[in-house]
Amino acid sequence: MSNSFNDRQLIEISTKQIEDIVDPQYTVIVGSRADGVSFKVDIGRVCYTNRENDSGHSRDKTKSYITGLVDESTLSIERVEWLRRYLREILQKGLRDETVRGYLHNLRYFFDFCDFEGSKPLTLDDLASNYKYYQINLYQKARLSGAKSISTTTLYDKLNTARDFIKIAYNLSDIDILSIIPKHRHMGHNSKERDSSLEDFKNFLQTCITYFNEFSYAILNKIYPIPITLAKSSSNDYYWDSTRKYGIKKLPNCFYNSGEPLPFNEVKNALSNYYNCEHTKKDFYKNTLINNRNTWINENLDSRKIYAYNLCTYCFYYIYLSFTAANIQPTLDLKISDLNLENLGLSTFAKKHKYRAGRQIEFSAPSHLKRYLIQYLKLREWVDNLHLPGDCQEYLFMRIGEHRQLKRFARSSVSSIDDNRPLAKVAENFTITETFITV
Repeated sequence: MSNSFNDRQLIEISTKQIEDIVDPQYTVIVGSRADGVSFKVDIGRVCYTNRENDSGHSRDKTKSYITGLVDESTLSIERVEWLRRYLREILQKGLRDETVRGYLHNLRYFFDFCDFEGSKPLTLDDLASNYKYYQINLYQKARLSGAKSISTTTLYDKLNTARDFIKIAYNLSDIDILSIIPKHRHMGHNSKERDSSLEDFKNFLQTCITYFNEFSYAILNKIYPIPITLAKSSSNDYYWDSTRKYGIKKLPNCFYNSGEPLPFNEVKNALSNYYNCEHTKKDFYKNTLINNRNTWINENLDSRKIYAYNLCTYCFYYIYLSFTAANIQPTLDLKISDLNLENLGLSTFAKKHKYRAGRQIEFSAPSHLKRYLIQYLKLREWVDNLHLPGDCQEYLFMRIGEHRQLKRFARSSVSSIDDNRPLAKVAENFTITETFITV
Protein backbone atom coordinates (compact mmCIF):
# COMPACT_ATOMS: atom_id res chain seq x y z
CA MET A 1 0.00 0.00 0.00
CA SER A 2 1.24 3.47 -0.89
CA ASN A 3 2.58 5.68 1.90
CA SER A 4 0.45 8.50 0.48
CA PHE A 5 -2.78 6.74 1.53
CA ASN A 6 -4.44 8.26 4.60
CA ASP A 7 -7.75 8.42 6.43
CA ARG A 8 -9.92 11.40 5.62
CA GLN A 9 -12.71 13.36 7.25
CA LEU A 10 -16.09 11.62 6.92
CA ILE A 11 -19.54 13.22 7.06
CA GLU A 12 -22.56 10.95 7.54
CA ILE A 13 -25.64 12.06 5.60
CA SER A 14 -29.02 10.30 5.80
CA THR A 15 -31.03 9.59 2.68
CA LYS A 16 -33.46 12.35 3.76
CA GLN A 17 -30.84 15.12 4.07
CA ILE A 18 -30.93 16.28 0.45
CA GLU A 19 -29.76 19.82 1.12
CA ASP A 20 -26.79 18.82 3.30
CA ILE A 21 -24.55 17.50 0.51
CA VAL A 22 -21.89 20.20 0.59
CA ASP A 23 -18.71 18.13 0.37
CA PRO A 24 -19.50 14.91 -1.53
CA GLN A 25 -15.88 13.73 -1.21
CA TYR A 26 -16.40 13.23 2.54
CA THR A 27 -19.92 11.84 2.30
CA VAL A 28 -21.11 8.56 3.81
CA ILE A 29 -24.77 7.85 3.04
CA VAL A 30 -26.73 6.35 5.97
CA GLY A 31 -30.06 4.54 5.68
CA SER A 32 -32.04 1.43 6.60
CA ARG A 33 -32.24 -1.83 4.73
CA ALA A 34 -35.54 -3.59 4.03
CA ASP A 35 -35.02 -5.77 7.10
CA GLY A 36 -34.64 -2.70 9.33
CA VAL A 37 -30.86 -2.99 9.74
CA SER A 38 -29.02 0.29 9.15
CA PHE A 39 -26.36 0.62 6.44
CA LYS A 40 -23.60 3.07 5.55
CA VAL A 41 -22.01 3.55 2.14
CA ASP A 42 -18.77 5.52 1.80
CA ILE A 43 -19.52 6.88 -1.66
CA GLY A 44 -17.26 9.93 -1.33
CA ARG A 45 -14.13 7.85 -1.94
CA VAL A 46 -14.87 7.71 -5.70
CA CYS A 47 -13.85 11.40 -5.88
CA TYR A 48 -10.22 10.31 -5.40
CA THR A 49 -8.53 8.75 -8.43
CA ASN A 50 -5.92 7.04 -6.24
CA ARG A 51 -7.34 5.09 -3.30
CA GLU A 52 -7.36 1.72 -1.62
CA ASN A 53 -8.91 -0.93 -3.86
CA ASP A 54 -12.09 -2.34 -2.33
CA SER A 55 -13.38 -4.06 -5.49
CA GLY A 56 -12.48 -7.48 -4.12
CA HIS A 57 -15.28 -7.37 -1.56
CA SER A 58 -18.22 -9.61 -2.33
CA ARG A 59 -21.77 -8.38 -2.70
CA ASP A 60 -22.70 -9.68 0.75
CA LYS A 61 -19.81 -7.90 2.43
CA THR A 62 -20.72 -4.54 0.91
CA LYS A 63 -23.94 -4.59 2.90
CA SER A 64 -21.84 -3.62 5.92
CA TYR A 65 -19.95 -0.37 6.36
CA ILE A 66 -16.66 -0.39 4.45
CA THR A 67 -14.38 2.60 4.13
CA GLY A 68 -10.91 2.86 2.73
CA LEU A 69 -7.78 4.97 2.61
CA VAL A 70 -7.27 7.58 -0.10
CA ASP A 71 -4.53 9.73 -1.58
CA GLU A 72 -5.92 13.17 -0.80
CA SER A 73 -3.70 14.80 -3.43
CA THR A 74 -5.69 12.99 -6.14
CA LEU A 75 -9.03 14.59 -5.28
CA SER A 76 -10.86 15.39 -8.53
CA ILE A 77 -12.91 18.59 -8.53
CA GLU A 78 -14.77 17.26 -11.59
CA ARG A 79 -15.83 14.13 -9.71
CA VAL A 80 -16.89 16.16 -6.69
CA GLU A 81 -19.34 18.06 -8.89
CA TRP A 82 -20.50 14.86 -10.64
CA LEU A 83 -21.24 13.18 -7.32
CA ARG A 84 -22.99 16.25 -5.90
CA ARG A 85 -25.40 16.31 -8.87
CA TYR A 86 -25.98 12.58 -8.72
CA LEU A 87 -26.68 12.40 -5.00
CA ARG A 88 -29.11 15.30 -5.12
CA GLU A 89 -30.88 13.75 -8.10
CA ILE A 90 -31.46 10.31 -6.57
CA LEU A 91 -32.16 11.54 -3.03
CA GLN A 92 -34.83 14.02 -4.08
CA LYS A 93 -36.82 11.26 -5.81
CA GLY A 94 -38.06 9.83 -2.54
CA LEU A 95 -36.70 6.37 -3.34
CA ARG A 96 -36.59 3.52 -0.84
CA ASP A 97 -33.35 3.44 1.17
CA GLU A 98 -32.69 -0.06 -0.19
CA THR A 99 -32.89 1.29 -3.76
CA VAL A 100 -30.48 4.13 -2.96
CA ARG A 101 -28.05 1.67 -1.39
CA GLY A 102 -28.13 -0.48 -4.53
CA TYR A 103 -27.45 2.53 -6.77
CA LEU A 104 -24.48 3.63 -4.65
CA HIS A 105 -22.86 0.20 -4.55
CA ASN A 106 -23.30 -0.15 -8.32
CA LEU A 107 -21.69 3.26 -8.77
CA ARG A 108 -18.74 2.16 -6.62
CA TYR A 109 -18.32 -0.96 -8.76
CA PHE A 110 -18.22 1.21 -11.89
CA PHE A 111 -15.56 3.57 -10.53
CA ASP A 112 -13.53 0.69 -9.10
CA PHE A 113 -13.38 -0.70 -12.62
CA CYS A 114 -12.56 2.73 -14.11
CA ASP A 115 -9.77 3.51 -11.65
CA PHE A 116 -8.17 0.08 -11.23
CA GLU A 117 -8.71 -1.40 -14.69
CA GLY A 118 -9.54 1.63 -16.80
CA SER A 119 -8.14 5.11 -17.41
CA LYS A 120 -9.26 7.07 -14.30
CA PRO A 121 -11.90 9.18 -16.13
CA LEU A 122 -12.14 12.93 -15.61
CA THR A 123 -14.10 13.96 -18.74
CA LEU A 124 -17.28 12.91 -20.53
CA ASP A 125 -15.28 11.20 -23.28
CA ASP A 126 -13.29 9.32 -20.64
CA LEU A 127 -16.48 8.16 -18.93
CA ALA A 128 -18.04 6.97 -22.18
CA SER A 129 -14.88 5.09 -23.15
CA ASN A 130 -14.58 3.42 -19.75
CA TYR A 131 -18.29 2.51 -19.87
CA LYS A 132 -17.75 0.54 -23.09
CA TYR A 133 -14.94 -1.52 -21.54
CA TYR A 134 -17.00 -1.94 -18.37
CA GLN A 135 -19.87 -3.25 -20.48
CA ILE A 136 -17.62 -5.78 -22.21
CA ASN A 137 -16.27 -6.90 -18.83
CA LEU A 138 -19.77 -7.45 -17.45
CA TYR A 139 -20.91 -9.26 -20.62
CA GLN A 140 -18.02 -11.68 -20.13
CA LYS A 141 -19.03 -12.29 -16.52
CA ALA A 142 -22.62 -12.87 -17.59
CA ARG A 143 -21.44 -15.70 -19.86
CA LEU A 144 -19.48 -17.41 -17.09
CA SER A 145 -20.76 -20.12 -14.81
CA GLY A 146 -19.94 -20.46 -11.16
CA ALA A 147 -19.14 -17.97 -8.41
CA LYS A 148 -17.75 -15.29 -10.75
CA SER A 149 -20.82 -15.14 -12.99
CA ILE A 150 -23.50 -12.43 -12.79
CA SER A 151 -27.21 -12.60 -13.62
CA THR A 152 -28.95 -10.66 -16.39
CA THR A 153 -30.63 -8.54 -13.70
CA THR A 154 -27.29 -7.64 -12.11
CA LEU A 155 -25.88 -6.84 -15.55
CA TYR A 156 -28.84 -4.57 -16.27
CA ASP A 157 -28.65 -2.79 -12.89
CA LYS A 158 -24.92 -2.12 -13.05
CA LEU A 159 -24.89 -0.85 -16.64
CA ASN A 160 -27.91 1.40 -16.26
CA THR A 161 -26.67 2.85 -12.96
CA ALA A 162 -23.38 3.80 -14.63
CA ARG A 163 -25.24 5.21 -17.66
CA ASP A 164 -27.63 7.23 -15.48
CA PHE A 165 -24.70 8.62 -13.49
CA ILE A 166 -23.02 9.88 -16.68
CA LYS A 167 -26.29 11.43 -17.85
CA ILE A 168 -26.86 13.24 -14.54
CA ALA A 169 -23.21 14.25 -14.09
CA TYR A 170 -23.28 16.21 -17.37
CA ASN A 171 -26.96 17.27 -17.33
CA LEU A 172 -27.58 15.36 -20.57
CA SER A 173 -31.02 14.92 -22.12
CA ASP A 174 -32.38 11.50 -23.04
CA ILE A 175 -31.48 12.09 -26.68
CA ASP A 176 -27.97 13.32 -25.80
CA ILE A 177 -27.12 10.28 -23.70
CA LEU A 178 -28.70 7.97 -26.30
CA SER A 179 -26.29 9.31 -28.91
CA ILE A 180 -23.33 8.52 -26.63
CA ILE A 181 -24.35 5.32 -24.84
CA PRO A 182 -27.22 3.06 -26.04
CA LYS A 183 -29.59 2.03 -23.27
CA HIS A 184 -29.10 -1.55 -22.15
CA ARG A 185 -32.34 -3.53 -22.17
CA HIS A 186 -33.23 -6.09 -19.53
CA MET A 187 -33.33 -9.42 -21.36
CA GLY A 188 -34.67 -12.80 -20.33
CA HIS A 189 -32.59 -15.95 -20.56
CA ASN A 190 -33.83 -16.79 -24.06
CA SER A 191 -33.93 -13.25 -25.42
CA LYS A 192 -31.62 -11.73 -27.97
CA GLU A 193 -29.58 -8.72 -26.87
CA ARG A 194 -30.60 -5.49 -28.55
CA ASP A 195 -29.45 -1.90 -28.05
CA SER A 196 -31.05 1.43 -28.79
CA SER A 197 -30.11 3.44 -31.82
CA LEU A 198 -30.48 7.19 -32.02
CA GLU A 199 -31.18 6.95 -35.74
CA ASP A 200 -33.91 4.36 -35.19
CA PHE A 201 -35.48 6.53 -32.52
CA LYS A 202 -35.48 9.54 -34.83
CA ASN A 203 -37.17 7.47 -37.54
CA PHE A 204 -39.84 6.24 -35.16
CA LEU A 205 -40.52 9.72 -33.79
CA GLN A 206 -40.70 11.21 -37.28
CA THR A 207 -43.14 8.50 -38.31
CA CYS A 208 -45.31 9.26 -35.27
CA ILE A 209 -45.28 12.96 -36.17
CA THR A 210 -46.11 12.24 -39.83
CA TYR A 211 -49.09 9.98 -39.10
CA PHE A 212 -50.36 12.18 -36.30
CA ASN A 213 -50.43 15.16 -38.66
CA GLU A 214 -52.02 13.25 -41.53
CA PHE A 215 -54.68 11.32 -39.60
CA SER A 216 -55.67 14.21 -37.31
CA TYR A 217 -55.96 16.56 -40.30
CA ALA A 218 -58.14 13.99 -42.09
CA ILE A 219 -60.48 13.66 -39.09
CA LEU A 220 -60.84 17.40 -38.51
CA ASN A 221 -61.20 18.30 -42.20
CA LYS A 222 -63.31 15.31 -43.33
CA ILE A 223 -60.79 13.93 -45.81
CA TYR A 224 -61.13 10.32 -46.99
CA PRO A 225 -59.44 8.08 -48.06
CA ILE A 226 -56.58 9.45 -46.01
CA PRO A 227 -53.47 10.39 -48.01
CA ILE A 228 -50.44 9.13 -46.10
CA THR A 229 -46.66 9.21 -46.39
CA LEU A 230 -44.81 5.92 -46.34
CA ALA A 231 -41.26 5.76 -45.02
CA LYS A 232 -38.58 5.48 -47.69
CA SER A 233 -41.07 6.30 -50.46
CA SER A 234 -41.17 9.50 -52.48
CA SER A 235 -44.65 8.77 -53.86
CA ASN A 236 -47.60 10.93 -52.82
CA ASP A 237 -50.23 8.46 -54.05
CA TYR A 238 -50.65 6.21 -51.00
CA TYR A 239 -54.01 6.21 -49.22
CA TRP A 240 -55.42 4.51 -46.12
CA ASP A 241 -58.85 2.88 -46.10
CA SER A 242 -58.92 0.29 -43.33
CA THR A 243 -58.27 -0.48 -39.68
CA ARG A 244 -55.62 -2.97 -40.81
CA LYS A 245 -52.09 -2.31 -42.06
CA TYR A 246 -53.02 -4.00 -45.36
CA GLY A 247 -55.50 -1.20 -46.04
CA ILE A 248 -52.79 1.02 -47.51
CA LYS A 249 -53.05 1.26 -51.29
CA LYS A 250 -51.37 3.26 -54.02
CA LEU A 251 -54.06 5.10 -55.96
CA PRO A 252 -52.46 7.39 -58.56
CA ASN A 253 -54.66 9.55 -60.78
CA CYS A 254 -57.82 8.77 -58.79
CA PHE A 255 -58.63 12.18 -57.25
CA TYR A 256 -59.29 15.77 -58.21
CA ASN A 257 -57.03 18.41 -56.66
CA SER A 258 -59.86 19.06 -54.19
CA GLY A 259 -59.55 15.49 -52.91
CA GLU A 260 -62.79 14.20 -54.39
CA PRO A 261 -62.54 10.94 -56.38
CA LEU A 262 -62.69 10.98 -60.15
CA PRO A 263 -65.51 9.09 -61.91
CA PHE A 264 -65.04 5.33 -62.11
CA ASN A 265 -64.46 5.32 -65.87
CA GLU A 266 -61.44 7.56 -65.35
CA VAL A 267 -59.83 5.56 -62.51
CA LYS A 268 -60.58 1.92 -63.39
CA ASN A 269 -57.20 1.49 -65.11
CA ALA A 270 -55.40 2.67 -61.98
CA LEU A 271 -57.27 0.04 -59.94
CA SER A 272 -55.93 -2.74 -62.15
CA ASN A 273 -52.91 -3.03 -59.86
CA TYR A 274 -55.20 -4.62 -57.26
CA TYR A 275 -58.09 -6.18 -59.15
CA ASN A 276 -58.33 -7.88 -62.53
CA CYS A 277 -62.07 -8.32 -62.57
CA GLU A 278 -64.11 -5.30 -63.65
CA HIS A 279 -66.80 -6.19 -61.09
CA THR A 280 -64.26 -6.25 -58.24
CA LYS A 281 -62.90 -2.87 -59.33
CA LYS A 282 -66.38 -1.40 -59.20
CA ASP A 283 -66.97 -2.84 -55.72
CA PHE A 284 -63.75 -1.31 -54.45
CA TYR A 285 -64.60 2.05 -56.01
CA LYS A 286 -68.11 1.96 -54.55
CA ASN A 287 -67.05 0.87 -51.05
CA THR A 288 -63.88 2.92 -50.63
CA LEU A 289 -64.39 6.07 -52.64
CA ILE A 290 -68.14 6.44 -52.15
CA ASN A 291 -69.63 4.55 -49.18
CA ASN A 292 -66.72 4.75 -46.74
CA ARG A 293 -65.98 8.31 -47.78
CA ASN A 294 -69.59 9.43 -47.27
CA THR A 295 -69.68 7.78 -43.84
CA TRP A 296 -66.51 9.62 -42.89
CA ILE A 297 -67.73 12.99 -44.16
CA ASN A 298 -71.19 12.65 -42.60
CA GLU A 299 -69.73 12.46 -39.09
CA ASN A 300 -70.82 8.85 -38.50
CA LEU A 301 -68.53 7.19 -35.97
CA ASP A 302 -67.51 3.91 -37.57
CA SER A 303 -64.59 1.58 -36.83
CA ARG A 304 -62.29 3.47 -39.21
CA LYS A 305 -62.79 6.79 -37.48
CA ILE A 306 -62.39 5.18 -34.04
CA TYR A 307 -59.16 3.57 -35.17
CA ALA A 308 -57.86 6.81 -36.73
CA TYR A 309 -58.52 8.77 -33.52
CA ASN A 310 -56.88 6.09 -31.35
CA LEU A 311 -53.90 6.04 -33.70
CA CYS A 312 -53.56 9.82 -33.31
CA THR A 313 -53.62 9.42 -29.53
CA TYR A 314 -51.03 6.66 -29.78
CA CYS A 315 -48.72 8.82 -31.92
CA PHE A 316 -49.16 11.99 -29.87
CA TYR A 317 -48.50 10.02 -26.68
CA TYR A 318 -44.99 9.16 -27.94
CA ILE A 319 -44.46 12.64 -29.35
CA TYR A 320 -45.31 14.07 -25.93
CA LEU A 321 -43.00 11.66 -24.09
CA SER A 322 -40.16 12.41 -26.52
CA PHE A 323 -40.43 16.20 -26.25
CA THR A 324 -40.91 16.31 -22.47
CA ALA A 325 -38.73 13.30 -21.46
CA ALA A 326 -41.38 12.73 -18.79
CA ASN A 327 -42.15 9.51 -16.95
CA ILE A 328 -45.05 7.47 -18.25
CA GLN A 329 -47.49 7.38 -15.35
CA PRO A 330 -47.40 11.11 -14.44
CA THR A 331 -47.94 11.79 -18.15
CA LEU A 332 -50.99 9.53 -18.29
CA ASP A 333 -52.33 11.19 -15.12
CA LEU A 334 -52.29 14.65 -16.71
CA LYS A 335 -55.58 16.47 -17.04
CA ILE A 336 -56.36 19.15 -19.62
CA SER A 337 -56.84 21.62 -16.77
CA ASP A 338 -53.19 21.04 -15.76
CA LEU A 339 -51.94 22.61 -19.00
CA ASN A 340 -50.89 26.22 -19.51
CA LEU A 341 -50.06 26.57 -23.21
CA GLU A 342 -48.77 30.11 -22.73
CA ASN A 343 -45.79 28.75 -20.80
CA LEU A 344 -44.96 25.96 -23.25
CA GLY A 345 -41.44 26.51 -24.52
CA LEU A 346 -40.71 29.14 -21.88
CA SER A 347 -41.03 27.42 -18.50
CA THR A 348 -43.06 24.78 -16.69
CA PHE A 349 -46.34 24.41 -18.58
CA ALA A 350 -47.90 21.66 -16.43
CA LYS A 351 -47.53 20.18 -12.95
CA LYS A 352 -48.65 16.91 -11.45
CA HIS A 353 -48.31 15.44 -7.99
CA LYS A 354 -46.72 12.00 -8.00
CA TYR A 355 -48.34 10.47 -4.95
CA ARG A 356 -46.17 7.38 -4.74
CA ALA A 357 -43.02 9.51 -4.50
CA GLY A 358 -44.76 12.32 -2.64
CA ARG A 359 -43.50 15.16 -4.83
CA GLN A 360 -44.48 17.57 -7.59
CA ILE A 361 -43.63 16.69 -11.17
CA GLU A 362 -42.98 19.63 -13.52
CA PHE A 363 -43.42 19.34 -17.27
CA SER A 364 -41.37 21.45 -19.65
CA ALA A 365 -40.71 21.12 -23.38
CA PRO A 366 -39.44 23.13 -26.37
CA SER A 367 -41.96 25.27 -28.22
CA HIS A 368 -42.02 22.69 -31.07
CA LEU A 369 -44.50 20.66 -29.01
CA LYS A 370 -47.08 23.46 -28.97
CA ARG A 371 -48.35 22.94 -32.51
CA TYR A 372 -48.89 19.21 -31.98
CA LEU A 373 -50.52 19.79 -28.61
CA ILE A 374 -52.96 22.33 -30.04
CA GLN A 375 -53.85 19.91 -32.85
CA TYR A 376 -54.42 17.13 -30.31
CA LEU A 377 -56.64 19.36 -28.19
CA LYS A 378 -58.74 20.02 -31.31
CA LEU A 379 -59.12 16.27 -31.67
CA ARG A 380 -60.17 16.04 -28.03
CA GLU A 381 -62.79 18.72 -28.67
CA TRP A 382 -64.03 16.72 -31.67
CA VAL A 383 -64.41 13.63 -29.45
CA ASP A 384 -66.16 15.61 -26.71
CA ASN A 385 -68.73 16.85 -29.24
CA LEU A 386 -69.66 13.23 -30.00
CA HIS A 387 -71.06 12.94 -26.44
CA LEU A 388 -69.85 9.37 -25.98
CA PRO A 389 -70.34 7.67 -22.60
CA GLY A 390 -67.43 7.71 -20.15
CA ASP A 391 -66.16 9.63 -17.14
CA CYS A 392 -62.54 10.37 -18.14
CA GLN A 393 -62.97 13.43 -20.35
CA GLU A 394 -60.86 15.60 -18.06
CA TYR A 395 -57.70 13.55 -18.80
CA LEU A 396 -55.38 14.63 -21.60
CA PHE A 397 -54.86 11.13 -23.00
CA MET A 398 -58.12 9.38 -23.77
CA ARG A 399 -59.15 6.67 -26.25
CA ILE A 400 -62.39 5.31 -27.68
CA GLY A 401 -62.79 1.80 -26.33
CA GLU A 402 -65.20 -1.07 -26.68
CA HIS A 403 -68.88 -0.21 -27.16
CA ARG A 404 -67.75 3.32 -28.11
CA GLN A 405 -67.03 4.27 -24.53
CA LEU A 406 -64.37 6.82 -23.62
CA LYS A 407 -61.53 5.33 -21.59
CA ARG A 408 -58.26 6.61 -20.20
CA PHE A 409 -55.26 5.85 -22.35
CA ALA A 410 -53.02 3.41 -20.46
CA ARG A 411 -49.82 1.48 -21.06
CA SER A 412 -51.88 -1.57 -22.00
CA SER A 413 -53.74 0.52 -24.59
CA VAL A 414 -50.69 0.41 -26.83
CA SER A 415 -51.08 -3.29 -27.60
CA SER A 416 -54.67 -2.85 -28.80
CA ILE A 417 -53.50 -0.99 -31.92
CA ASP A 418 -49.91 -2.19 -31.96
CA ASP A 419 -50.36 -4.92 -34.57
CA ASN A 420 -52.75 -3.10 -36.90
CA ARG A 421 -51.32 0.27 -37.75
CA PRO A 422 -49.42 2.05 -40.53
CA LEU A 423 -46.42 2.31 -38.19
CA ALA A 424 -46.11 -1.47 -37.84
CA LYS A 425 -43.00 -1.94 -39.97
CA VAL A 426 -41.29 1.13 -38.57
CA ALA A 427 -42.02 0.36 -34.93
CA GLU A 428 -41.78 -3.43 -34.88
CA ASN A 429 -38.35 -3.27 -33.16
CA PHE A 430 -39.42 -0.80 -30.51
CA THR A 431 -40.34 -1.39 -26.90
CA ILE A 432 -41.28 1.17 -24.25
CA THR A 433 -39.46 1.65 -20.97
CA GLU A 434 -40.54 3.71 -17.97
CA THR A 435 -38.79 6.83 -19.22
CA PHE A 436 -38.24 6.51 -22.91
CA ILE A 437 -38.53 4.71 -26.22
CA THR A 438 -35.77 2.23 -26.94
CA VAL A 439 -34.88 -0.23 -29.66
